[in-house]
Order: sequence, then C-alpha cells, then structure tokens
Amino acid sequence: MWACAIYALVPFIGVVFVPFIFVFGVVALIRGEHSALRAMGSGVLILIVQLVLWWLLYVVPKWGMQV
Repeated sequence: MWACAIYALVPFIGVVFVPFIFVFGVVALIRGEHSALRAMGSGVLILIVQLVLWWLLYVVPKWGMQV
C-alpha cells in the first residue's frame, strides 16, 4: 500500500497508482490495520496534487495562446 503511494508521486503517471492505494487500504482496514488510514489520506493528497498537475498541463498552453 505504501509502495503505491510512493509510485503515485511520479508526476502525471502516478495518478494510475492512486486507486490501488484505496483498494489496498480498504483491504487493510478490513484486516484491522489502522495505519491504512494514513496511507489512504496520503492517497487523497497525492490525487489532488496529480489532478492539479493534469489541469495545468491542459490549461497552460491555452494561456500562452491568449498572450
């Protein structure tokens, strides 16, 4: 689970690994591991950052054309 969180830090490609953080996190919660909540919290943060990076990748070229 933490390995998926580390791999998710790769810019732009890492968004592929974020769903695995949640899948493994739910499985770990069912097993009773409470550290899974921290991994899932980091997954949410990583997802937000990755989505902002994808949005910037889409919007910045449009900003350049307007100038």
